[in-house]
Amino acid sequence: MTTYSNLGIALIGTGEESGTWGTVTNTNLQYALQEPIANSVNVAVSGGGVTDTMTWNASSNASQPARFLRLNLTGSGGGTGNLVVPTLSGGKNYIINNASNSAMTVKTASGSGILVPAGNSRSVYQDGTNVVLTSNYFTGTGDFGALSASGTVSGNGFVARFATPGPIGDGTPSTGAFTTGAFTTLTNTGNTTLGDAAGDSVIFNASTATIPNNLTLSGTGSITLPVGTTAQRPTPAVGMLRYNSTLSTVEQYAGSAWTGIPTTASITALIDAAVLAGKLALYPVGTIYTQAGVSTNPGSLLGFGTWEAFGTGRVLVGLDAGNALMDTLGETGGSANSPAVNTTTGATALTAAQTKQGNLSSVRLTQTSNSAGPVAIPATGESDAVNVDANSVSGSFGLQFTNNSSTSDTHTHSVTNGTTTNANYQPFIVVYMWKRTA
Repeated sequence: MTTYSNLGIALIGTGEESGTWGTVTNTNLQYALQEPIANSVNVAVSGGGVTDTMTWNASSNASQPARFLRLNLTGSGGGTGNLVVPTLSGGKNYIINNASNSAMTVKTASGSGILVPAGNSRSVYQDGTNVVLTSNYFTGTGDFGALSASGTVSGNGFVARFATPGPIGDGTPSTGAFTTGAFTTLTNTGNTTLGDAAGDSVIFNASTATIPNNLTLSGTGSITLPVGTTAQRPTPAVGMLRYNSTLSTVEQYAGSAWTGIPTTASITALIDAAVLAGKLALYPVGTIYTQAGVSTNPGSLLGFGTWEAFGTGRVLVGLDAGNALMDTLGETGGSANSPAVNTTTGATALTAAQTKQGNLSSVRLTQTSNSAGPVAIPATGESDAVNVDANSVSGSFGLQFTNNSSTSDTHTHSVTNGTTTNANYQPFIVVYMWKRTA
């Protein structure tokens, strides 16, 4: 009697299948053995919450889709669905390639099965009761175009939990290249390389990237700061750093206000401002500025203020509240000229005059301190007006007018000082003087 194995292979008994033994054997090889080892078959699934059940004839070695190694699921029902495979006591391997648009759970009639999302593939095993994964442990290296998980992914050097965050890496991390991946929490205790080319980007959607220890940035590249206008400043927090495109400067938030990071230009501006403030303090409005070298207006020399020429041809005198001549700022006084003085004797030159209407008269100087009597006056003459030079007379002297007529006449006497131009200056030196008016 012919019996059948777990996979439906015909087991020919002794003396049976006479005349058909070759056909039965060929069918065993072509279908019952080749299909579970290498063949792939398209299986249409309904999706949309429907359960599809694959038919199975345990007493047939003919071709059966449920026996194939690879099941290529097709269909456009969407949503979710179930695909029930035969429950074989001896077990059965499947490679499920879900090319449909439904998330399909591959299971036995009574088992919970394995979910194969749309567009994904999984290697599963029907163990006589349920459908389970063929492997949950991987070693070595690998390249992944896309990496995702809904549960826990673990392994030597790589531990990642997506639904419940966990760490990545351990003391002896493995290597791997990940093109994309969604991580709730990414933690590495070993070495991690993010990006492998100069143009790669690492994007943090979270508001905070916590670095508990020191961060060292090596290499010869640069760090590009966030750029924004003054109006685009974020809600401030101590330690923030950004480039302000409105002010064209790098700025930081130091706890109470945004401040610019010092640059050569800003430091120069601060120094210039400090120098100007010092000059303004040294030269307030009303200051007198003297210059013995150039006649340039101090406004050009010092770089500030309005200045006007001051005190032309005059010397400065301190205010004296008890002297009416100099008790108010801006008062002027004094004269450049003085009485004529004999530069040898120091005597003042006098002019004595007598105006008469009749007889001649004379005038002479008398030196009262001279007991010998009047001193002859050089160049004494008789005229309507007689000039008497006292430069040659020393000591005290007086003037004596004599009328040579016995008849009284109407006449007048006068004495005036002679003057010498520009003879009243103290020793001086000429400089340029300016007064700040604004």
